[in-house]
Amino acid sequence: MRTYFDHEKLDVYQLELRFITWVTRLLAKIKQRPTDARVAEVSDQLDRASLSSLLNTAEGNGRRRRQMRAKFFDDARGSVTECAACLDALVAKGTCTEQEVEEGKEMLVRIASMLTKLIALFDSSSSSVVREEPPDAEFDDENEEEGENDYSECLRLMHTLMQYRHEAIHSKLLKIRDKYSMLHLDVLILIYHFAKICSGNILEIGAFIGGATIAAAFGVCDSGTRKKLIAIEPGGSVKHKRLGTRNIFRDLERNLARQRVSELVTTIKGRSFDPATISAVNETLGADKIGLLILDADAAKRRDIECYCDRFADGCWMVIDDYYGIGTNAKITPSRADVEALTTAGYLQPLGFYGWSTWVGRWNGPQR
Repeated sequence: MRTYFDHEKLDVYQLELRFITWVTRLLAKIKQRPTDARVAEVSDQLDRASLSSLLNTAEGNGRRRRQMRAKFFDDARGSVTECAACLDALVAKGTCTEQEVEEGKEMLVRIASMLTKLIALFDSSSSSVVREEPPDAEFDDENEEEGENDYSECLRLMHTLMQYRHEAIHSKLLKIRDKYSMLHLDVLILIYHFAKICSGNILEIGAFIGGATIAAAFGVCDSGTRKKLIAIEPGGSVKHKRLGTRNIFRDLERNLARQRVSELVTTIKGRSFDPATISAVNETLGADKIGLLILDADAAKRRDIECYCDRFADGCWMVIDDYYGIGTNAKITPSRADVEALTTAGYLQPLGFYGWSTWVGRWNGPQR
């Protein structure tokens, strides 16, 4: 059978389809036999449970959040054990023999085992006690690795970046980078791309004098859709050979005006974690979600993420600077510790490292 969706590539999904085919034949035989109403109820329940397992597996594979994936896979496993109980009931009622249901029970054991492994993969709190197979049994058709999906998305992102290098936006953002940004050109291109494709609004924490803000604004323009772009910057001054400024916030607004994107950007002067700033962001967003977070402020990455995570869309794109570096950058170690802690907890999905020190990924954390 030709596959069109990712869930169709799962071995467990294909095995569930085989079980449904087997169950359909079994139920057809049962209907030809004299049965009472109670047996008909068991047959109907077996039919529903077999479909429930298949549908929950498909939906679980389509979820981005690890906990939601685990939940749907767990629901699918529950339906599998329900199928097994229905087969036992048919034997107990004398409708089927043990030999007739043996093939189905063997398939259910394999399906339950594969789902158990998927649950363990996506939910660190899942119990290792629950097993539907002997401890030494191994199945070579277990290919449901989360890493495969992540790997494919990483490659797609790299290919997208390569394509942009041959488009006009590349030279346009190169000029923006030289004038207004300390970020690598590749990072600005990805910010442009995410702003263009994201389903949601954009929040930037640490806008500096506007390089990334302008890149995101260009992406919003080229998306052809209305998106809110919010840039938080506390202001101050910076000594820098190329981008030194005595008034960061003033130069931010001037640069946005020079690039004719001021009307696309809501600038907020303040610290990201101040209640007044958080309130201003929430007021600007209204009921809308954030589809892209650009984080390039101080070293407290987790603090800023926790301030706004209740507004993140599922799969929100994340661009976090100061993840890697050498020399005297004091932000690197605490920044990396925050990102790695959130990644280990399953809240962040890493998709690569770009430029000199920038982490790129997606939000997999809880939705509120």
